[in-house]
Amino acid sequence: MKNNLDYFAHYTDSYFDGKFLILRAYYGGGEKAWAMEARFWALNCIIAKSENCRLDLTSKRKRAEVVQALGLSLQELDEFLTVLTDEAELVDNSDGVYTTAQTQEDLERAMAIRNGQKERRNKQLNNELKTLGNESEKLDNETHQAKQSKAKQINIAKQQAAALVDNSEEDIGEALGASAKLEEIQAVKTRLDNNGLDVDFIAYCRNRVAYERKTKEIKYPRAFLRKAILEYDDWIGDYQKNKTRDILNARLAKEEAVRGSPPAECAHCGGSTRTIDDRCQCVSCGAIWEFSEQALSWVE
Repeated sequence: MKNNLDYFAHYTDSYFDGKFLILRAYYGGGEKAWAMEARFWALNCIIAKSENCRLDLTSKRKRAEVVQALGLSLQELDEFLTVLTDEAELVDNSDGVYTTAQTQEDLERAMAIRNGQKERRNKQLNNELKTLGNESEKLDNETHQAKQSKAKQINIAKQQAAALVDNSEEDIGEALGASAKLEEIQAVKTRLDNNGLDVDFIAYCRNRVAYERKTKEIKYPRAFLRKAILEYDDWIGDYQKNKTRDILNARLAKEEAVRGSPPAECAHCGGSTRTIDDRCQCVSCGAIWEFSEQALSWVE
């Protein structure tokens, strides 16, 4: 949960507040005075974006960033902060950590709202988990025949995926890049062949490395990619799940296109039907219909 601000209150009469009068008076009341007031609001934005709306300037790097942002020198920044804390009392300083009363008030209100939203999300999530639990219990009560049918479909999809494997060193070298050596290409080929993987696994690993670089530091991406391809068994499992799912979904979509939707009404009594696994049943008379591969139509 965020602990900073994207917005803080700015009252329309703030320019006439006594604290701002002191700030502008210190800098002569002219053009520079208004420029320093503008810099205060920029500093307030930096404070609002900091963790807990507290700007820690004990770090040399952070001081340099603030100097760059405000267009001041280090000496001018020190003077400016002294005026804001000791003279105008617009900013609070606690051992080099700066904040303002306004950002703290706004943060307190924002956190109250965020905690309320979090509680509502947790409540919704608990309800969804409860619903999923009930659905899972229903799935556990499926007929043995339906479970066997699903297992058969998954096995067929896996066999189809394995049948597509035809890896050449040329394809592997192209997937790895021009810098790949023959020894590396052969090692990768052995890895792919032994696990029934195609060259697309290399592309999957490349994409996953690129994604993980967004969230954590990977010092040597090329070496990390090679290690992932040759050693990370869990990546193989993730890839195979995605591959099996894609093949199964394509096969089911093709079958669905061939057989079409089950009858919406019972041919006997005209009652509505409901789908159960690969069949449908009349809710009135109980007649059951299923798709016939021979007749290519739904039959009782």
